[in-house]
Amino acid sequence: MKINLKLRHKIQLIIISISVVIFLGAIGYISIKAKNASYSNAVKLVEAKSKYNAKKVQELINEDFAVIRTLSHVFKEYKFLPKDRWQELVNNIYDEVFEANPSFYQLWDSWELQYIDTAYNKPYGRIMNTRFREDGVVKGSSELRSMNGDPELYAQDKARAEELISELYADVYSTGKQEKKFMTSLESPILVNGNFIGLVGVDITLGRFQEIVKGIELERLKNKAFLITHNGKYAGHPNSELLNKPADKNPTSRENFDLYEKIKTGEQFSIKHNKENEADSFVSYSPIKIGRTDTYWYLGVSVPTKSIMDRANENFKVSLLVGLIGLIILSTVIYLVARNITIPIEKVTSVLNRVSKGHIDKDMKLEITSGDEIEEMATALNTSIEELNKKNE
Repeated sequence: MKINLKLRHKIQLIIISISVVIFLGAIGYISIKAKNASYSNAVKLVEAKSKYNAKKVQELINEDFAVIRTLSHVFKEYKFLPKDRWQELVNNIYDEVFEANPSFYQLWDSWELQYIDTAYNKPYGRIMNTRFREDGVVKGSSELRSMNGDPELYAQDKARAEELISELYADVYSTGKQEKKFMTSLESPILVNGNFIGLVGVDITLGRFQEIVKGIELERLKNKAFLITHNGKYAGHPNSELLNKPADKNPTSRENFDLYEKIKTGEQFSIKHNKENEADSFVSYSPIKIGRTDTYWYLGVSVPTKSIMDRANENFKVSLLVGLIGLIILSTVIYLVARNITIPIEKVTSVLNRVSKGHIDKDMKLEITSGDEIEEMATALNTSIEELNKKNE
């Protein structure tokens, strides 16, 4: 069956059909690529945010380590003054340092009596100086400890004789209080000729880390962040009830995955949390090197997979919408171009039809100023009409 269409409609149909096919293919390809790129960019954003904030936590911890490390180096010269004068000098230094570091919960030291008291010759026994705040006032205390032998934890620290960060623990002074303070301790040994003379330590609460964790936000992504210690416990979490609680050892569906072993590597990594009965999420873990120790904490930034996909799908829809608008504009342009081409041709065709039927009139002359072949055609036709009209007269 033959379908008769005007030239204008043929041009529009052919060009628009071809354009639609090409345009839709291009839009589909670009939109899918944009969707994948959006997902990839979201993942990179999560990883970058995790790494950036891990550095912030690391800087805080290392700043505190720098203070006690400096003190432990200074205190190596403990013999240049008598014991009592030396203790007085140490306490004065502590007062200044403690005042200058309001983030310190407690600043303390531990001195082996066998090295600072010539009359003492046992391998245990120590004197401990402490600085703490009470009702906004800096107070201090000194006391003898380990007089009957070193407790297990102190004996381990003494044997290691290196910088370390302690396990998380609850403040002994907060027992029975409505709000329990969890904290950790940073320790730097005082070594002279390889001998363990004592150590300097500082207690810091997890509140500092909680502020960082709660302040991590990603634009248009429903993220949460958390901090994990070297032994897999939460040192920071939006849910404060999880502090000092162990993180899930295997938050994935992989049978042999071990988060506790993974965080010992000191390398950044990302995994998908997809435990049964839990919403899937993408989590980036960034290492936090603790001082000069071989210990790592980790900062994790978690984003629901749905949130990432929603963002990618949103960009996908925007790409399609932009493509659709472009297609409408293209179709409109094609329509106008085809109309500008075909209308003069239709006028010429109409005049030729009249001429073919014997109609000759001055009013049949065309005024077409398109500046192209159609104008030349109209001019030639006008000339023919003039000559025919003369002959007819």
